[in-house]
Amino acid sequence: MRDILLVVTPCRNAESSLEQTILSVVQQRGNFEIYYHVQDGGSTDGTLGIATKWIELLHDSDGRLHGGAQVHMSWDSRPDESMYDAIQTGFESLHRKLEAPDDRRIVMTWINADDVFAAGAFKAAMTFLGESADRHWVTGIPSTITEDGMIADVRDSPHAYSRRQLALGWYDGRGRPFFQQEGTFWTFSLWVAAGGLNRRLKLAGDWDLWRRMARETGVATVRAVLAHHRRRAGQLSADLGPYWSEVGAL
Repeated sequence: MRDILLVVTPCRNAESSLEQTILSVVQQRGNFEIYYHVQDGGSTDGTLGIATKWIELLHDSDGRLHGGAQVHMSWDSRPDESMYDAIQTGFESLHRKLEAPDDRRIVMTWINADDVFAAGAFKAAMTFLGESADRHWVTGIPSTITEDGMIADVRDSPHAYSRRQLALGWYDGRGRPFFQQEGTFWTFSLWVAAGGLNRRLKLAGDWDLWRRMARETGVATVRAVLAHHRRRAGQLSADLGPYWSEVGAL
C-alpha cells in the first residue's frame, strides 16, 4: 500500500513560472501517490490555463508522467486573505479528496509558484521519514536560484537546526539564518498537532508554523538540496521590514 504525499502550490498571476513548478512536482519518482493542488487567488493571466492543461495531460496518461509517481492534480480559484490562507485551504481540499487513506502514511509540503523541487526530493524525504516511526519532519540544505533558473547559492552551513531555538523563533534571518520552507516535509500527524497555518498572517506564516512544530518534535536535515527558492524583483520576501514587524507582533 503506497504512502501519500500532499502538495499545495498557492499562486496568483504566476503564468511566467507556474509550469516549471508543476513540472518539478509531476516528474518526481517513487512508490507513493502525489495529491497535488494549485490554489489560485484570482489570477487574471494564463495561470489557470496552465493548471488545466497539466490536469488534462495527467488524466490522459493515467496520472503518470514518463514513469513518475502517480499524480492526482486539482485546482481551485477564489479570493484569499493571504498566501497562508490559500495554502491552508489547499490542504483542506486535498484531505477531503483522499480516497480512504486507511493507515497509509501521509506526508505534506507546499511549494510556491516561483520555486521548484529538486529531482528525487520526494523519494529522499519519504524514505527518510519512513525509516522510523519517530521521524516527523525533515528539511534539506537551503538553495536559491535566480529569476531565469540559474543556481545562485547553496548554504554552506549551518545545516542543522536547534529544536529549542526554532521553538523560540530565533531563525528569522537576524540572529539565526532563515529556515527555508522550500524542501521541508512533515507528517500529517505533526501538522494536526501543531494546528496548521495561521490564516491571518501575511508574511511570517511559515516561521510561525516551524516554531509550533518544534514544540512537538525536532527537525532533521538531510545533506542534500531538496528544493530551490527563486529570487526575483518584487516578491514579498524582498523587503524584510514588514516580515520582521509581523514576527515582532507574534
